[in-house]
Amino acid sequence: MATWGRQAVVLGFGILVGGWLFDDTQPRSLLKIGNACGATCARFSDIAGLAASVGIQHIPQAMPLAVKENATCIAIRHPYSPHRYHFVFFPKRDIRNVGDIAAGDEPFVMGCLALMRMLITEHGLVSYRMYSNGPLEQDITYLHFHLVSD
Repeated sequence: MATWGRQAVVLGFGILVGGWLFDDTQPRSLLKIGNACGATCARFSDIAGLAASVGIQHIPQAMPLAVKENATCIAIRHPYSPHRYHFVFFPKRDIRNVGDIAAGDEPFVMGCLALMRMLITEHGLVSYRMYSNGPLEQDITYLHFHLVSD
């Protein structure tokens, strides 16, 4: 009987931790498998987006290659870019892409633009591109902006 008690405690703890971790994430279709689900099947980018959401919202200080952060956004150096400067900006709210921006998301998007401005000024960038990929072009299903300069 003691084994059942421990298992119940572990299950309850798992439910509480899971609820806390995924409380502020956008729903993603992770359980659909096979071709029957079509475009709604889970892709690697969806799983990566879910992991990014949990990390950015709950432990942003653990983000690898982080260069700057404010209350609403975190900027990292792109790990595989051939460009001299390539920063990626993640709002600290789970938004999948530009098409999913809703009322209340403005401070998070503006926070990313503020960080971009800081890095542009810091590095004296005058020739640069800023972009965000659409849903089918994203490697991570989580809104992020790129700032690129050579």
